[in-house]
Amino acid sequence: MVRDISVLDMYHLIQRDPLHVDLSTYPTALMVRENVDCLTAHLLQFGAVESLNLAGMNASADVLDHLISSAETGGVAHLTHLNLRDTHLSPIHLANLLRVLKTRAPLLATLDISKNSLGDTAVESLTGSISATLQSLHIAANSLSAGAVTQLLQSLTDAKPTALRQLDLSDNHFDLKTSEALKALLTTTECRTTLKELRVAHCGLDEANSSCLAEGVHSSAVEVLDVSRNDCLLSFIFTVNEGHAVAFPASLRVLDLSGNVCKRGAIGGLVESLRGCSGRLEELYLRHTFQGDAALSAILCGASSMPALRVLDLAQCGLTYRSGKLLAQQLPMHSQLMVIRLSHNMLEVEGVMDMASGLERLCRLTTLELGSCHLSNCGAVAVVTSLLRSGAPVVQLDISDNSISNAGLCEVCTLLSRLTCPRLQRLIISNNPCTTGSQANLIEMLQGRQSACEVVADGTPLEVTRSNSSFEATHVSDSLRDE
Repeated sequence: MVRDISVLDMYHLIQRDPLHVDLSTYPTALMVRENVDCLTAHLLQFGAVESLNLAGMNASADVLDHLISSAETGGVAHLTHLNLRDTHLSPIHLANLLRVLKTRAPLLATLDISKNSLGDTAVESLTGSISATLQSLHIAANSLSAGAVTQLLQSLTDAKPTALRQLDLSDNHFDLKTSEALKALLTTTECRTTLKELRVAHCGLDEANSSCLAEGVHSSAVEVLDVSRNDCLLSFIFTVNEGHAVAFPASLRVLDLSGNVCKRGAIGGLVESLRGCSGRLEELYLRHTFQGDAALSAILCGASSMPALRVLDLAQCGLTYRSGKLLAQQLPMHSQLMVIRLSHNMLEVEGVMDMASGLERLCRLTTLELGSCHLSNCGAVAVVTSLLRSGAPVVQLDISDNSISNAGLCEVCTLLSRLTCPRLQRLIISNNPCTTGSQANLIEMLQGRQSACEVVADGTPLEVTRSNSSFEATHVSDSLRDE
């Protein structure tokens, strides 16, 4: 939640935790000169700040100069974590900052300068400031060319990092040389065992330029791998016809393949590759990766048991009502499941009615997303009923864009008013053809609950009741009824 902050609030916020200053929820705070003075005075006088989070901050060039000057004077001697994500940082300011940090912040372990569109001109200052003790580096979305990313990776390798655990290069450009440089980092340095999180989403990776990267990842101890929004899946899986095995490392806990097209002939290879990491896998993201019920059956039935799986994303996978029974059989086999995403599939009433029996056995489920699944009234009621029967601590339920009318929403609200679903915090009913006649049902449901609950109703007449298109209630006041 984004908020404004007064000078007095700024002082109290800093004093609340003087070691860890977090202004990320106050993006306009440094537009007030008194707030800037308050922050810089704290950096200089206290002198022991360990983490500084300015993510999303709207700061002018003068403000950045002021902060860099404070750092140079000695205000960052104990700084270990610095987050400047999306702060409109320029290459010149970055160069000045890195020069200061190199000499004044010897303990710096985490640096996030993502989403600043720095461009290739920033690479020279970056390559000259990489410390062997750096633990986390985030430079995503900085419009870096493949040559610039390659140069940066080569500098990282030359620095021989001994503790690097996280590396985020997403939304920059890769080519074959970049993949080769990343492979070298993963195989010739301590990163082979220390690097636990690697993110290279939307980097232009394809079958032609990603094979080196796949080989490097396979021999690493990476636990979190994000290669989403690329076209490199074939480099990571067994190619059935050739018997070429690369696969995913057994250490994986989180795997995001979203947006990588897996054609029908490669499904078998994907299944084989997943078997290699199924024992520890906790989160699997397959959004818009494969298409159709047969592919889902091959993946869920063919892959080995995933006993630790907590998050499963199958959105936009071209599923139909035929997948309902399969989901009912397979989902309960993963007893740790907490998040299921099935939005934008053609499950329809028949499919979700079949799936409902499986939902009843998922007692740990906290999030269920079924937006745009053609549920209609009967399907929505079946879903809510099954969740209530499971006793699962559901926090978020998305049934948006499902042709749910006033009658269906009335039944849903009646069911959710019961104390058997006490933890629900967010109900999304956007883009359903309900009318203002449902408002009373929603208000009654909110007032009957004993905990805070938000109802998001974008794209319906109900949104006019609040400027943020939602109902919010914490022991809902009568003022909501009067709006």
